Amino acid sequence: MASVVLTGCSGAAEETAAPAADDVALEISNARLMLPAVSGNPGAVYFDVTNTGERNYAIRRADIVGASKSELHGSMEMNGQMMMDGVGQVLVEAGGEQSFEPGGFHVMAFDLDPSIAAGGSTEMTLTVVGGKQKTFPVEVRAAGDER
Repeated sequence: MASVVLTGCSGAAEETAAPAADDVALEISNARLMLPAVSGNPGAVYFDVTNTGERNYAIRRADIVGASKSELHGSMEMNGQMMMDGVGQVLVEAGGEQSFEPGGFHVMAFDLDPSIAAGGSTEMTLTVVGGKQKTFPVEVRAAGDER
């Protein structure tokens, strides 16, 4: 999927307000980053999200402090084998919940900074369609710990 950015041609500079952080009706719980068993491989972030608002939210991006790149992924079974691939967005309906868990939706964390260690924490920011964001702490766990 490609993104296209359009800019205006007027000579006047326009001011646009950035979306306010945490200006989205999503509550996050049980957030944890599972470190990879093999250094250099990606980690995975799991969490539960509850939409306490009256409108649907579609999560379209996740950014993790200490990861050079992160991607929304989904798991599915095909021909008896578990497969995973990137997803464009994850819908959380008004008043509903969505779990990011092993075997389902999750966030892959690539090229983790060596300072991210089990027992510590980092932060993740979710961006929903429309640009609003939700930032929250994420516990860091070792590869063999409970997911």
